[in-house]
Amino acid sequence: MRVLLLVVATIILIAGCKSDPSSHLGDAMGACSSKVEVVNSYGDTIRLKYSVSETILADQVASEWCKEKGKLYTKNTMNCSGCCTSTYLCQSENK
Repeated sequence: MRVLLLVVATIILIAGCKSDPSSHLGDAMGACSSKVEVVNSYGDTIRLKYSVSETILADQVASEWCKEKGKLYTKNTMNCSGCCTSTYLCQSENK
């Protein structure tokens, strides 16, 4: 009887450890689309939300947005908890 309980407990333990922890991590951090989204923009400031794998694209979007204003972009803040949210400031070249 003890052997049977030991075998069942071992099977349950192995089955529980077999799950992929990275899938749980993604759920806990929040799903994030791969596209860059504008959260808001005002004056010389733009806030973007994006997947960490799209950081370069987000920088390019901010650069183009500021270039339309004749200014250079500076990343002011960045927070990545699942999705990244960054705030960019457009500043004149003669700063």
